[in-house]
Amino acid sequence: MIKRFFYNPENGKLQIFDNSHVEFYHNNKDKILHLPFDYYIRGIITEENTILLRVFYPYENINELNYNELLEKSRLLLSNELPQIKKALKREGIKWENFVLNVTNENAKNLLNSLYV
Repeated sequence: MIKRFFYNPENGKLQIFDNSHVEFYHNNKDKILHLPFDYYIRGIITEENTILLRVFYPYENINELNYNELLEKSRLLLSNELPQIKKALKREGIKWENFVLNVTNENAKNLLNSLYV
């Protein structure tokens, strides 16, 4: 079964769930998720134990970046957080085969062979 997670880079907390990121966020933003949506690293755990990390850029100047700049900055941010994400996943008993960084909606649809991301 495919799982999803939010990782908070400020405190290292990981929230794992079954529904979409948007749905989980809106159902929990007042209880356990207090930061804006884009401040969390969003991930998908596939049935093959591949971890897909979504494009991540939690800064206001996102509209000033072109697509390639956004992907490069996201790759750097995700790479920087990867050791901590691995530790958080390990604490939750999640084993991984590999990681794919900078996954977009289109990438995720192709990687998951699903229209639903």
